[in-house]
Amino acid sequence: MRTTVTFPGLGLEFEVSRVVFTLFGMEIYWYGLILATGLMVGILIGYRKAKAFGIDSDRMTDVILVTTILAVLCSRLYYVLFYPGDYDTLWKVLNMRDGGLAIYGAVKVRSYEGSEGGVDTLTIEVNAENYKAMFDLTALGFLAGQGIGRWGNFVNQEAFGTNTTLPWGMYSSQTKAYLQGVAGQLAAQGVYVDPNAPVHPTFLYESLWCLLGLVLLLCYVKRRRYDGEIVLLYVAWYGAERCLVEGIRTDSLMWGPLRVSQVLAGASCVLALALWYICRRRAVRRAAAGLPTLAVQRVRAAADAKTRYEMACASRDAALRKRDAVAAQQAEGKVDSPADAAPVEETAPVESDALEMDAAEKDGAPTVDAAQAAAQTTENVKQDDFTEATTEKPAQAAPAEPKEGETTETPQTDEGAAGEAHHG
Repeated sequence: MRTTVTFPGLGLEFEVSRVVFTLFGMEIYWYGLILATGLMVGILIGYRKAKAFGIDSDRMTDVILVTTILAVLCSRLYYVLFYPGDYDTLWKVLNMRDGGLAIYGAVKVRSYEGSEGGVDTLTIEVNAENYKAMFDLTALGFLAGQGIGRWGNFVNQEAFGTNTTLPWGMYSSQTKAYLQGVAGQLAAQGVYVDPNAPVHPTFLYESLWCLLGLVLLLCYVKRRRYDGEIVLLYVAWYGAERCLVEGIRTDSLMWGPLRVSQVLAGASCVLALALWYICRRRAVRRAAAGLPTLAVQRVRAAADAKTRYEMACASRDAALRKRDAVAAQQAEGKVDSPADAAPVEETAPVESDALEMDAAEKDGAPTVDAAQAAAQTTENVKQDDFTEATTEKPAQAAPAEPKEGETTETPQTDEGAAGEAHHG
């Protein structure tokens, strides 16, 4: 099915179709393809920025695989709960081919997974210290996904607003048919529409707003003060736009007289700004005290401590091997003291050392105290070698050389002295 979409004020006209192609008798829609593109772009941004946020990209992959599926299911459930419709069977609840997803359901499940530091029950590992940084990456991915995904609404000719006389007002046979069907319902809410007039392309407003927010936050990444700052700014940025645009949409999810998305967007915007201000002041105080405020700072500090630890262990092991080699030479009678020992070539750590380092990597990066302790052990070994080398054994005095004309008397034993006395 093809639809002609016009923008009378701009003199533009487009022919759009919901179907991309047919595969084994199943129609593949542009809506799904565009959403998948937005998802992939968001994931690529996450991988590109993972290192800057101190996130392990391999572990992030596990989180993405699970939370993406849960996010889609929960966004559908959110839509079903608040949108009036006939969902008397499980298939109708799960069938998303006719539309029906709400972004707040996806945001909620992502927030739940992140707050637990990953899905522990599914053996997904995310460092508890880094879950706020993971939120920041997710926020950037959401902005990319929403900015691109909203164009699926254009293809479907949905998610538009009330009538407008602005130059970019949009009109199509589908906007006309939809407004004719809900005109009475909107009139009961105090909103009057003309099905034959152009409407606000609200999907375009949100797309441009999200893409602009993505650019601004990417520029702000290097200036952030604490983990979680980006996601708070995202909630405030998106909440402000959604609160305003939702007021002119004609397909809002309602809860009595209230537009659910508008209320949530406004409340989340105010709350996010308040939390951003409080957390920023706290981060400034921590930074002034010399404490890390970002996960990437903690990761780098741990990596530096681990490097120092491994270097100290290698130096300690080399000193121990050198001392053992000198002791072996002394035992074989090749040298009289450590100072006379031949220099011993320092070799790389043996297999046992490598195993210890592997264990240290599995247990986590060692602290600075561990590195200092290993370095102190090395100093003690070197000090022991120095003490042994500088301590001389007492030597026997050599007999004096006799002068010319003098005879040398041989010391007599007790028996010889007694014999001379008896003879005399």
